[in-house]
Amino acid sequence: MEDLSLYSIYLELIAAIIGTVRFQHYRHLKLKYVLFYIWYLVLSEVIGKYLYDSYATLKLNNALVYNIMILLMFLFSCLWYRSLLHDVVKRRILLVFAIIHGVFWLCDGMFIHHMIEGNMTYSFTLGTIFLVVAVAFYFAEMLNREVVMNVTSSPYFWVSFGLMIFSVAYLPFMIMIEVMQANLVIWSLVLFMINVIQYCCFSIAFLIVDKNDREHLA
Repeated sequence: MEDLSLYSIYLELIAAIIGTVRFQHYRHLKLKYVLFYIWYLVLSEVIGKYLYDSYATLKLNNALVYNIMILLMFLFSCLWYRSLLHDVVKRRILLVFAIIHGVFWLCDGMFIHHMIEGNMTYSFTLGTIFLVVAVAFYFAEMLNREVVMNVTSSPYFWVSFGLMIFSVAYLPFMIMIEVMQANLVIWSLVLFMINVIQYCCFSIAFLIVDKNDREHLA
């Protein structure tokens, strides 16, 4: 069976194109940074796949591309949610999370997993835990605001829902692969389905945003 997870880049690309087409509707909102983030993922995936396909001739490992992506995706998540929150304590916690993850990533890459050749699963696991907390903070704050009455009309809800699905579903299966050597075919299917849900949520966020929205101005 073909590795379906390799098609995740097309899901990212579709979401990025939809976001780009609709950019004028939310260029004044902090939602625009999600589009920049997705385009970065697309670029990283393209470079990573190129290095993988060209390894026989170039002899360059693509691990560093994905390990840098681990660092930046979770730093972005913590800092982006920090910019959305109003609670000072939660904002400080997310700033601390970002610093801890950056320092841990550096130590992981230097002393545990070789960042140029290894798979930095510890950094990914820590970042995922921090991301779940960040999304939970945002949902908790959303419950205390008027937006909760029309929660599904908020693009930030759909972005957060997609990230939460990714975090909660992806991490257990990744641990199963690392610890229990689970079936890679099942892993490929699960990863693809997780990405389908995540990028569908991102696409919905871009499609429902209105140019008159004033939620979280940039």
